[in-house]
Amino acid sequence: ALFLATITSAFISTGNSLEDSMNVSRSILFAATLLSIASRLPAQDEGTIGINLSVTGSTSLGVTWLTSPGFAIRPSVNYDWIKTSFPFAGSDETAVYGVDLDLLFRVSHAGRVTTYLGLGGGLVYYNPGAEPVSKGWLARTLLGVRVKVLDRVALFGELGLEYQSSDDQAFVPDRFTTTTAPIGVVVFLK
Repeated sequence: ALFLATITSAFISTGNSLEDSMNVSRSILFAATLLSIASRLPAQDEGTIGINLSVTGSTSLGVTWLTSPGFAIRPSVNYDWIKTSFPFAGSDETAVYGVDLDLLFRVSHAGRVTTYLGLGGGLVYYNPGAEPVSKGWLARTLLGVRVKVLDRVALFGELGLEYQSSDDQAFVPDRFTTTTAPIGVVVFLK
């Protein structure tokens, strides 16, 4: 929760003051410290690093790093292309891309099924064809289930609550949304 609060506070301000720079620097230092501590935790016996792919509203490709039996870090990149047609005014095309970081905490493990809670956030860029690029940030909490279907392959699904904010309120207003990842696949490499 402290990590999410730190990242969120770093991206709330839109100015370029010294205080804003300090917030971003503190966020980066905190993330580096967390990664350093997590890398020293005992590794899980089976598959600790995996490539994941999920398709929800957008396509997400990332890495799941199980640093210990109870904790995982999941950075990812996302892309989506949205085409909106208007009855008398043609159409509008928007590319949406971004980067995310989720921290996953195992709640329970029984056989091939693992449940987890997660905190995360990310940066999003909107490129609406003829208009200038706008950017935003998001923060989320989630509940997920991962089911091991083969030795190195697992499927996962998640439900969550997400808050989005952008610098172009007319294009993407601040909002809370519920999120679902109906299915994702993780292929563990080692």
